[in-house]
Amino acid sequence: MTTPWDHVEAAIAGSDTAAIVALVTTLTETDRKPIAARLPAHLQVIRASDDPERRWIEPMRLIGLGTIATPAAALTWLFKRDFTRDQVVLPISQAGLCAAIVRSRPDDWRRDFAVRLALRLRSLDPGDGGLERLTLILLRETGAEPPRHDPLTALWIATADLGSLAEDPLTDALLPTIFEAEGAGRLLRRADYWGRRGTDGWIDALTGLAEAGRTRRETLLDGCRSRFLRGAPAFDLHFFTLLHERLAPTDEELRPHLGDYLALLPAAPGPVAELALGVIRRLSATPPADAVEALLFRPEGKLVKVGLSLLDKLLKAGADPDDHITALAVALTCASAGARERAVKLVVAHAAKLGEASVEVVRTAIDSLPKAEGDATIRAVWDVLPPERGRVLAEVFGGDPVPEPEPEGEPFVPPPLPMVSNPHPTPPDIDHPSRLARVKLIWCDWLDADRWLDGFVRLTRDHRRDLITALRPLAESGSRSDGGHKDFRTLPDLPACVAAALTGLGEAPQERSPLSRRTALPGEAPVWDLQLQRRTAEILRALADDALPPCLLATPTRQNGLIDAGILIERLTRHERAGIEPLPLDLAQALLRLRRTVTELELRKAARLRSAAGRRLHRWLTNRPADPEVTLTWGEKPTVTMDAELEELVGDLFEQQWGKHPDGDVAIFAAHRELAAVAVLPGSSGYVSGLSALVSAEGPVGPAMGLLLASMIVEDHGALDLMRLAATGPAPWPETGRCLAVLLQRGAKPAKVLSTLRLAAERGAHHAVWEIMTGLLETYLPEEKPTSAHTRLVAFAADVADWANARGELPAVAALAAGTRKSQLLEQAQRLHRQLTGVGPAR
Repeated sequence: MTTPWDHVEAAIAGSDTAAIVALVTTLTETDRKPIAARLPAHLQVIRASDDPERRWIEPMRLIGLGTIATPAAALTWLFKRDFTRDQVVLPISQAGLCAAIVRSRPDDWRRDFAVRLALRLRSLDPGDGGLERLTLILLRETGAEPPRHDPLTALWIATADLGSLAEDPLTDALLPTIFEAEGAGRLLRRADYWGRRGTDGWIDALTGLAEAGRTRRETLLDGCRSRFLRGAPAFDLHFFTLLHERLAPTDEELRPHLGDYLALLPAAPGPVAELALGVIRRLSATPPADAVEALLFRPEGKLVKVGLSLLDKLLKAGADPDDHITALAVALTCASAGARERAVKLVVAHAAKLGEASVEVVRTAIDSLPKAEGDATIRAVWDVLPPERGRVLAEVFGGDPVPEPEPEGEPFVPPPLPMVSNPHPTPPDIDHPSRLARVKLIWCDWLDADRWLDGFVRLTRDHRRDLITALRPLAESGSRSDGGHKDFRTLPDLPACVAAALTGLGEAPQERSPLSRRTALPGEAPVWDLQLQRRTAEILRALADDALPPCLLATPTRQNGLIDAGILIERLTRHERAGIEPLPLDLAQALLRLRRTVTELELRKAARLRSAAGRRLHRWLTNRPADPEVTLTWGEKPTVTMDAELEELVGDLFEQQWGKHPDGDVAIFAAHRELAAVAVLPGSSGYVSGLSALVSAEGPVGPAMGLLLASMIVEDHGALDLMRLAATGPAPWPETGRCLAVLLQRGAKPAKVLSTLRLAAERGAHHAVWEIMTGLLETYLPEEKPTSAHTRLVAFAADVADWANARGELPAVAALAAGTRKSQLLEQAQRLHRQLTGVGPAR
């Protein structure tokens, strides 16, 4: 008699997950218990079986989920280490099957399981995996109360459909937690470089809920205030300040919470303190003396000036200046020139009322005022008082006045830029069957894979019998217990699969989804993997048709993917002598890698080629197709306009999903640097890299290269590549500056940008950095509400303009330098304008 376990065992053996779901969902509770009891022993048996692909993982996971009695034990089973494949705990493809099985369990069991599953979440920067998808499915379906768990809040923020928040069953429970969860502000405001979704989307959604009555305005406003009072870095709070402003609370909504806004003045980040100050002024409230003093200790010049104005009112109303002298002395050393000026005036105006002890405090402050350092690493430190104000204080209180600025030091002498050598040649060809058999490929080694295929083609034609003997053990190692041969799924599988096709133990690998070490999602692998797979399939078709060429054309001669023209001519000459036409994809890849330098001798040799491929090569050497044009539009993927012939060679590669190993992707377009830059731009994979490989590539550069360089600079690790790129010749420097401006406006940290640019400028790339600054200043200089970041950028620009001996008026700088409101930004803008024009700003 057949038992339920017999059906389960058959389904496991056949890896039939659909059958398992159908079986498990029909089991009674009585049937489930004996099946669950047999699972641990059966796991030990199949784990020892000869199944290198471990196809039993998914069936075993699903059976345990559907039969184990308690939610806690079922969850433990679901995430057993035995079921982890390629570091993926629960594949996305399993989420729907797991949900179907959970639906067959009792309601209380399902709710308990959903909550426990949510508590398994760990990341505050969630991805899109099976655990995440299953968690959201079960919480929405079961009606379980979501736990207060920061990773769950982060997951909801990252995945919520903003257009249907009102209908989302999780909204009521999770909306309040966005004001509590760590890092929620960053997720709410984060937009990737292509602007798929960002701050405005969430603000529109939340204010829309309030306007529709789905959420109370008080809930959102109270949440913003509580987030401000809990404290966080300014970047985390930026979203909540914008939400508060968009909600536009009325006086009646603000007045009961005046104490909260007063409490924000001393220590909240600048934007939050400014928001609180605006509310206090709007309500015509007078901050208490301790709150006013707290403003004088803040680093933001704007807030210090407001505090000085409020303190002036308090002093005029009869407050004792001795009670506030410590705060006044601190204000004298504020980084803002305007704030220092106002502090001087206030101290002088009330000097007659100060006691001896207070006079001594001010005198000590004057004597200890620091001078600006000449070290370029701390350019943010400026003279804290101009000489004339120092003299005013010295005359009133005694002490030594601040001395006049010392003469400028030695002129800037740039070091030489680093040498950019010719790309290194590739190792010698693999010329013996035993050497080919010993090569071990690792998952990301695109160059060795190219060389292995080339060695295979050469040796198959010249030493076929010896090669079969050498590769037979390799082919046998890929055999499965069922008599078949394992699939070509990852790069290390390539030699065994190709060897099997040669020796007759396997079939040629069929073209399928791109290869990668993790194949959970079709299309998530690097395109160089896909290109390699297509070329391998082309080679094995030629093997089957007995039409292998004498060698491959596209094998790089340089380690960055380039092919020297002379060697490609020799390879095509061998094809013509053998009477064999090149493999189409092999020829296309070779042309994409063809170097742009060619000698007269090589041109004469190319002219003697008679085949269609030879004539095409000669034409490419003398009249290469026009280089592509790339157009960047923020919020969209780049638009690439190509010559018809080049477009034919590229094919559908740009329609694929690019992966996270840029060196191999760059090598596909080694002689078309702007195309390679498009390939590794952030946005499709979120990965910012590939610049080092691009520096040694060939071809003109344009907007895509500019954005890539800007993306590296904001990550504070592009200085060396910037210097190397500057040493190679022209580059899209102003475009890089304009991209930097946009990235800064989208939340990039100015300190990282300045750090990278300063390092590059001080090490010889000052001319390139100045050109970057022209594009940056053109777009980034503020029309209103300047910040200290703008001041530091303009001060740095003035330094670099001096080092590069730059000339020529910049309209944005001229307009800023013509201002009348005294500030450190104005001083630095006027210094830069004088450097560029030789004259002061027009008044």
